[in-house]
Amino acid sequence: MTKDDDSPSIRTGKDQATDRLNQVSSHISPKDKPRKPKSKSKSTESRFPADHSDVLDQLATLRAIAAKPDPNNRGYVRQKQAGKLWVRERIEQLLDPNSFQEIGSVSGTVTWQKTEPRREKPVSFVPSNNVQGAGLLCGRKILLTTDDFSIRSGHADGASVGKTVYVEKLAIALRLPVVKLVDGSSGGGSVTTIRKEGWSYLPHVLSFPHVIKQLNMGIPNLGAVVGPAIGLGAARVVSCHFSVMAADIGALFNAGPKVVEGATFEEGLDFQDLGGPMVHCMNGTIDNLAANEAECYEQLRSVLSYLPNSGSDAPPTIPCTDPEEREDVTLRSIIPRRQARMYNARSIINSVVDKDSWFEIGALWGRTAIGGLARLGGRPVGIISLNCEVNGGALDAAGSQKLTRLLKLCDVMNLPILQFLDVPGYAIGTVAERTATMRWGVELAKAYFSTTVPVFNVVTRRVFGVAGGVMLGCRDPVMQVAWPSGQWGSLPLDGGIEVGHRHELREAEKVGKKEERYQELEEEYLRLMNPVRTANAFGIEEIIDPKDTRKPLIIEHCLRAPSSRRSTFIPNTRISTNILSFIMMQPDVQATALRNFRATRDAFVKDLEALSGRDKGGRTIPQIIIDLNRLINTLSMWTLIREGTKKEGKCFEGRCSNLRILIDELSSILDYDSDMEDRVTLKLFGMASIQVGSLTLDGFSKDDSEAVHNAKMIELEQRRWEKKLVWEDCSRQAMLRSYWDRFYYKDYDCICRQCLDLYVTSRDPTPSPPLSPLPEPEIDSYVTTSSEEE
Repeated sequence: MTKDDDSPSIRTGKDQATDRLNQVSSHISPKDKPRKPKSKSKSTESRFPADHSDVLDQLATLRAIAAKPDPNNRGYVRQKQAGKLWVRERIEQLLDPNSFQEIGSVSGTVTWQKTEPRREKPVSFVPSNNVQGAGLLCGRKILLTTDDFSIRSGHADGASVGKTVYVEKLAIALRLPVVKLVDGSSGGGSVTTIRKEGWSYLPHVLSFPHVIKQLNMGIPNLGAVVGPAIGLGAARVVSCHFSVMAADIGALFNAGPKVVEGATFEEGLDFQDLGGPMVHCMNGTIDNLAANEAECYEQLRSVLSYLPNSGSDAPPTIPCTDPEEREDVTLRSIIPRRQARMYNARSIINSVVDKDSWFEIGALWGRTAIGGLARLGGRPVGIISLNCEVNGGALDAAGSQKLTRLLKLCDVMNLPILQFLDVPGYAIGTVAERTATMRWGVELAKAYFSTTVPVFNVVTRRVFGVAGGVMLGCRDPVMQVAWPSGQWGSLPLDGGIEVGHRHELREAEKVGKKEERYQELEEEYLRLMNPVRTANAFGIEEIIDPKDTRKPLIIEHCLRAPSSRRSTFIPNTRISTNILSFIMMQPDVQATALRNFRATRDAFVKDLEALSGRDKGGRTIPQIIIDLNRLINTLSMWTLIREGTKKEGKCFEGRCSNLRILIDELSSILDYDSDMEDRVTLKLFGMASIQVGSLTLDGFSKDDSEAVHNAKMIELEQRRWEKKLVWEDCSRQAMLRSYWDRFYYKDYDCICRQCLDLYVTSRDPTPSPPLSPLPEPEIDSYVTTSSEEE
């Protein structure tokens, strides 16, 4: 480049004017710039509907495929040829109409076909072989899980483990009963899964921890075998609280005939030989036998009607049309006078309980024992008896196992137990010894003494030996009555006389008078074993007329049944009844109900005062915990009035929550340090007395405006009395700032009658007069003083 090229060019004035003119003209009329082409992605998105109807159509297509059976599916054809219902037909037959809400309705294997770069449609769909969801069973919300045997026989390669585990978790969170219809392996393993995944896996059973938690929480698990239950499917149904098998199509085994043939060389077995109803309904693996699927579902409905949704709920009650005072004169003669003669124990049960309410569990196994569920006065109870028509009623190993299972079921479901006792003792002989009768008898004793539900005994005839002692004396105090036909002792006379008078009978035999002497001894013992003599010595509380058996049972069991798990044998039903009925009363009746309520409340406060003394009223710590549970149950009834007065309902609900926290912490302290028993007991009933003393029915009215006003007044009173000195001039000069501060930082030693009366007076405008009321400080001056101190 030359030097001239680097020098700037000289522009004339004409050139500058031209440039300026071009600038102005371009500003006035700019040239159209070429538009950039739209991106391909935006044009594609614009073709998708704004209402997402394309995705909704795909979901509708998949649901439609899952809702209809495929007649070309070999599994479905085999299902119908075996006389079984399809999975969707089972749901319709079991649940209330149109109540099923499926969970995971489109889970399964889908084959997709690409139609556009970003569009596809389902070509084929194989649903998951485990259909699950929520529905109504006789009007009660439940969770249902059922197998579709037509898809991979229910194996894991056709199922979704996450779907199964989710429903098990959901049952715990919602505390809803679970019904399981098992047909196949119910998600169990298959060798084809290894080929599908490309690797071999460790066989973790992910759902079982949640199942065991449900069982311990008392969430009803009900299972039905409506086909071959194999492996995991068998385990799922056997783990249930109640199980039933359809006789025409049901079977259960750990492995199928082909696997058994390869492992044990047992050839020619079919489903019925390997694990049919006559195998597992006779050995106790399955509780009950049903003729077909329809009867299976009917038994599931029946069992659920006796059980609560969880062990923390009260069992469901129904209106009772059977009179409580009903008598049955035939019961007087049902027990034969001759001891060698037997009778039908089930006829006694049917006569005493509510009409048509007896439901037997395990009738085909452990036949020396009889167990089941029934109702008394509309309330569910567990029934236990022995069958004198089998082995003379002697309790064998299978019978002990059967009663142990029923005891645990009743305990976790809060069902009181009624026993009709005719117990000659544990079974004896070589067969009894070889079947470990005593081992299982001791397990039964453990169950009796570790459960907490009330047990009421009706001694109909014999009570002898260890078995009789365990079944009769498992509670303290024993709640029992006896019939005139009762006989009891350590040993029955048959054999007992031979053992106790062996030498005397041997000497009589030498002179040929053994039979005569034996008869004399037998007559003497029969005279001494007159049950009236036992009643004279208060060995039995009452001997009743058999025809009147029903009435005392209803009083003892129904009116005293626990309202929550491991609460108490005798809940405070008087307070609960008054509270529930108060809202529905007429104004002229409410005054009487209010007086009754106050009297009941004052009586309960007196009980608390006695129990909080140094000797704790002679009661143990577990009994004290039981009484506090009773208090919580009583306070919980107030939450039912929440619909009428929202604020007050929340207030009382908060009291119940605080008390539950309190009892948990106190229980943990007692477990950690038993030396703190006295101080913890005082704290326990001090806090409880505050809650009880604050109860009043005055604030509850059908007039909303008045109820709101009363709620505000109660709230104001509560704030005031939590900040003032209410324990002045008492034995220990204890000060209550707030009961939570009181619990954590202060020693609580005073719960005298004067303090309780003062607190009750502050809450109730017309209480029973206190012994010596204390002067009430002015709230304004107190608040001012407190503010200055802070």
